[in-house]
Amino acid sequence: MILNARGVTLPFYAGPENRLSLLVKADRFAKENQRKGFFRIGVLPLLVVYDANLEVRSSYHFSQAVRQFHHYVAGKDLKKTVELRGFTLTVPTNGVSLTATKVRLISPEQWELSGRVRLSDRQSTNDFSRAIFTISGDDTGTLRDADGTLYRLFPSIASARSD
Repeated sequence: MILNARGVTLPFYAGPENRLSLLVKADRFAKENQRKGFFRIGVLPLLVVYDANLEVRSSYHFSQAVRQFHHYVAGKDLKKTVELRGFTLTVPTNGVSLTATKVRLISPEQWELSGRVRLSDRQSTNDFSRAIFTISGDDTGTLRDADGTLYRLFPSIASARSD
C-alpha cells in the first residue's frame, strides 16, 4: 500500500478476461491523523487520497474492481481508515459523473459521501450534502441520499426511484 506518493495512477483489472475495469488517478496519498472535533488523535492514523479520480471502464465488473481498490488502500484486513478528498467518479459510457468534497470508505460495501455531493448525467444534475454510495451487494452502483431516494449509476441515473 502507498503511504506517501504523488501523481499516482492505479489500474484495476477484473472479470474472466482480466479487462481494465477501473482506472484510479490521484494527486497524492498522505498519512494524517484522524480528528475528533478540534483535536487530532495521533494514535488514530488516516490515509488521505487527494483529488481521487475513478474512471469506470467496465460497469459490468464495477463492484469487483472497486472492492480491489478499497482493499488496496485500506489494507487486506480493512482496518485502515481511508478518506478521499476531492472525489470524482465518471462512467464515460453513459455520461455519469459523481463528485464529492469528501468520501469516507466506511466498509467494502458502502462509502459515505459528504460536503458538496453532485450526481449528473446527460439529462440531469442532483446536489446533496450527504449520501451513501453502495459498491457491492444488492444495490451495487447506487447512491442513496439523506431522504432515502435511490439513484442508479448503471445504466443511467435518469431513472431515480424511492425505496
